[in-house]
Amino acid sequence: MAFFNERLSRERSLVESSFEEIIYLDRLTRTVTNQVIFQSLASRKSDDENFLRNCAVQWIFAGGIPREVKRNLFTCHSRGISMGEDSSFQIWRLLYLGMLNSMLAMSTPREATGVEDQYKFLICIETLIERVRSLPDSPDFRGFMGDVLGVLRQHFGSALRSQLMAHQSGSAELGASNITSETSSSIYLAQLVEVLIGAIILAIANNDISSKDNEVEQLDLLIYVYKYVPINPRYALYGLKRFLETKLRVLEVDLNGLLVNPQTPKLPAL
Repeated sequence: MAFFNERLSRERSLVESSFEEIIYLDRLTRTVTNQVIFQSLASRKSDDENFLRNCAVQWIFAGGIPREVKRNLFTCHSRGISMGEDSSFQIWRLLYLGMLNSMLAMSTPREATGVEDQYKFLICIETLIERVRSLPDSPDFRGFMGDVLGVLRQHFGSALRSQLMAHQSGSAELGASNITSETSSSIYLAQLVEVLIGAIILAIANNDISSKDNEVEQLDLLIYVYKYVPINPRYALYGLKRFLETKLRVLEVDLNGLLVNPQTPKLPAL
């Protein structure tokens, strides 16, 4: 990921300095995303509950980014998945597996010291891929979310615990273990936060959230948590934790499950 982020950096500086102004598109709201999807599919506006839920799944997976909305629509079309006829779970599984497989392909340690963490990351993501593939067509969201937290805790529990506990303790009270320099594990923090958000989207695809709790304003907040993943994954993780505690408590997802020390099997004495 470090190599990927630094690619063509000199060329980019040269090209971008040639423009007087660079315009960035803001993240789309849920309403605008629905309009983009309607126009992309050349269909009229629909009040069909399944279709609108499919639009919400597309919107959150794209993080509100316009090009990602169009890219995800094309992915579904190329796989023969219909926004109007197929279930939100089918769309969720396709996009989530695409996200996880992309993480496998892009996992590259910057230094040789990061090989061990890369191996853990690959095992972690491959395990989640198998869990997603084996889910039934009507999955239990809470059971699946428990599996996701368990897998992340097993492979990256210490790194995630340090980030969550840092916000609980406050910067002035951090122990020596939390004031360490950047480690190889931290380069995977952004991907791990994305894994958590992607798993939470299943609740929307699975219709575990009632229409009353699935309000536009609440889901807008989830988009802004997603927005901070590439900018500051530590802040995004903290924002996700606060979001789950205060906004969509109906999900019954508690990231404090990552704080539990995993039980490590004792090795037999030689």
